[in-house]
Amino acid sequence: MNKFLILKDNFLIKRECDFLIKLHNANINNTIKHPTGPGKDQFTNVLKLQKGLDNKIDELINKKENFVTQHIKDVKIVNIEIVEWWPGVELKPHYDITPDNTHYKAATVCYLNKDYNGGDTVIENDTIISPEVGRLIVFDGLNYKHGVKQISKNKRYTFISWFM
Repeated sequence: MNKFLILKDNFLIKRECDFLIKLHNANINNTIKHPTGPGKDQFTNVLKLQKGLDNKIDELINKKENFVTQHIKDVKIVNIEIVEWWPGVELKPHYDITPDNTHYKAATVCYLNKDYNGGDTVIENDTIISPEVGRLIVFDGLNYKHGVKQISKNKRYTFISWFM
């Protein structure tokens, strides 16, 4: 598979982004702390999603899945999350690998808010993608080293997923 990087502005509208942020916050007790660095404060709060929970959630997952499969053939969505990033958190450059050491074929990030500082996505150390509400990026997380610059003010929310 060739390297790819797809950027789609206004993939989600503000109302859809707000819905996902509210869903995350309403389910904060169901989130998982995901470490992003060596410090005890270096973690994100991850709310895992799946189809069949709610019609609106299904609609948004299907929208993402349909977009990705139009551009990348023979993939299926395998992991879907809403992620809350706190000030001070960053994610050092890395490649995506599944827990069983197989590889994802595609990663996606959709930015849900913009009322924070920092949090740019860095791909291959020279491509910087600034967050915009509703912006979707789809990329080859196996062959592109990528990370997130430190958030310096307010929380950052993303709707992310991986495809195999």
